[in-house]
Amino acid sequence: MKNKIETETKNIFVQYLTSKENSAQDEINISQLINEKVLNQHDKKSIKCLFELILSNQIELGKNKRFPYDFNIKLAKSELKSKELSLSRCIELFDFYYKEISSQVDWSDFEKMTSYVFSKYAICQEIAKLKLSSPEIKILFKTIHGFLVGQHPVFLNDMQLKVEELIDLSLLLIDEKTPLIEHDLIRVQVDQDGVSIRTSITKKTLSIIGNLTPNTKLHIPSMIKDTLFEIIKCDDLEEVNLHYSDTINSTFHDFCALSEKISKDENLSMLLHGDPGTGKTEFAKQVAKNVNGTLYQLNFPHIQSKWIGETEKNIRRVFNAYQDAWQKSKSPIILLINEADGLMNKRVTVNTSNDSFANQVQTELLEQLEKFKGVIIATTNLLRNIDSAFHRRFLFKCEIHAPEVNIRNSYLKRSVIYPLLNASQIAILDNTPFTIAEMKNMEQKIQLIQRIRKLSAADIDTLLVHEGLIKNTSKAIGYDRN
Repeated sequence: MKNKIETETKNIFVQYLTSKENSAQDEINISQLINEKVLNQHDKKSIKCLFELILSNQIELGKNKRFPYDFNIKLAKSELKSKELSLSRCIELFDFYYKEISSQVDWSDFEKMTSYVFSKYAICQEIAKLKLSSPEIKILFKTIHGFLVGQHPVFLNDMQLKVEELIDLSLLLIDEKTPLIEHDLIRVQVDQDGVSIRTSITKKTLSIIGNLTPNTKLHIPSMIKDTLFEIIKCDDLEEVNLHYSDTINSTFHDFCALSEKISKDENLSMLLHGDPGTGKTEFAKQVAKNVNGTLYQLNFPHIQSKWIGETEKNIRRVFNAYQDAWQKSKSPIILLINEADGLMNKRVTVNTSNDSFANQVQTELLEQLEKFKGVIIATTNLLRNIDSAFHRRFLFKCEIHAPEVNIRNSYLKRSVIYPLLNASQIAILDNTPFTIAEMKNMEQKIQLIQRIRKLSAADIDTLLVHEGLIKNTSKAIGYDRN
C-alpha cells in the first residue's frame, strides 16, 4: 500500500509538470506548485516523493532566471538523467529545502527526505554530530559553496537569512558562540564597522569536504596544528643534554614531576627569563620530552590582528582549544608562549581611546591566565618589559643564564671545533660567558666553511669576533696591535 501511495504521489508531480510543459510552461516556480496544492509543505510523504524524483533525475531543480534566489522545477530531459550526486548537489537540495519547505527543519528530517544518500559524506556526519541548527547549516553550506565557485569569503548578508535569523546569528558569530567557530568549521571576519560579517572555510573544513566519496575514512588534521599552535609530539622532539646549573636542573626535574602529577583542574605555570640563546625554549621542549607529552607552541602570526578586538578573540580561541585538548588528553600537554613580552608588555595609562584598545589584549590574557588549568611555560628575553600583573599569574619563575664555567669548559672540550683552536683561543673562550646556542652556531659555521677551504688561526679569530665570543680590541688574539 505504501509503495502504491508513493507511486501515485510521484505520478501527480510528473503529470502536473507534463501538463504545464504541454501548455508551453516548462519551468514551474515552487510557490506555484504550493499555491495550486500540488505540493503540501506539511506532508512529509509528499515532500519525500518530490525529493526522490529530483534525486533520480526525473525532475530537474534549478534557479529562476529572473529571480536567482527562487527555485524552479521542470521535467528533466533525457540527457540530464545521468546527473551524479555531489557535495554541490547536497548544498543545492538543502538550500531548496530550507527556503521552500521549512527554515526550521532538523538535519535528520532532511536526511530522511533525501533517503540518506548524503549521510555518509564526512561533512554531513560532522553536521549531525554537532547538531547544527538549520541557519548554521545554511551558513556553513553557503560558505563552502562560495569557496567552490570562487566567491570567497562570503558576506552573511548575502545568505538570504530571515531578518531575525540574521540578527541572532550575527551576534553569535561576533561573540563566537556557535559550534561553527568552536569546532573550527568556518572563520569569521568582522569588518571595521563592527557589524558586517564575512565567513570563510578553514583548513579543517577543506579536509572534510575533500572526502566526497561515501564510506571513505578521512583523517582530519586538528585545527590547532596549522592555525593557533605548532603542535610537536613527544616522538618528534629530540632529546638533548641541557647545559644548566644544578639549581636550574633541579627546577627542571621538579617541574617535569609536577607536570605528570597535577589533576585536570589544577594550574602549573612557569615564567622563564634570561638572555637570548640560554636555552629557554629548549627547557620547555625537554619538559614535554621528559614526560612523554605534547608541546603546543603558540603561533604568533595567527594570533595578532590589525583589527580591533580580533587579537583578544584569538587569545580566547587559544586557551579554549588548549583546555579542550588538555581535558581529553591522557598525557601532559605543555602550552608554550615564546617571546611572551610581545603579549604581556606593560599596560599604558589610558588618556585616549587608542590607549584603551592597547590594554585590552593584556586584560584578556590576564583573565585567561587567572582561570587557566593545565601546564604553561612562557619565555622572555625582556623581563623588565612584562607587566607586573603577569608575574603573580605564574607559580614558578626561573632565570636561565649562560652556563657556568665548568659546564662551558666541558662543552668546549667535546665541541667539534676544539681541535681547531690554539692555546690562546682556548684560554679566552674558557673565560668567556658564551651560551650553548652561540657555540652551536659557531660550530655550524666552521663546519660549513671547512667544506671549501682549510681554516687558519686568523680565520678562527675572525669568526669568534663576528660571533661576539671575543672582542676586537688591541688585546684580541690574532690581530696586529699597530
